[in-house]
Amino acid sequence: MDTDKASAVLRAIVRHPRSSAQDLLLLTGAMIGAVLLTLEYELFSFADQLTVHERKITLEETIFLTVLLAAGNRHLYCPAPPRRAPRS
Repeated sequence: MDTDKASAVLRAIVRHPRSSAQDLLLLTGAMIGAVLLTLEYELFSFADQLTVHERKITLEETIFLTVLLAAGNRHLYCPAPPRRAPRS
């Protein structure tokens, strides 16, 4: 990560501490939920029983994951237009 990007992130956190705390809580909650689901359902305990074909990601799965990634990061590719001041 560039120092310019890191300093921009830190400035954004300082400018918006409440939003940053909410983002941190949301991310932490999602990670805890993922860990609990993995432990509860033992998602990776049967991985050694899968065949080589079943372990590989198919083209359809790759396309779906790419679309999902692009949809989640669309603000990076299509920034919102600047807001105009209301007319008096």
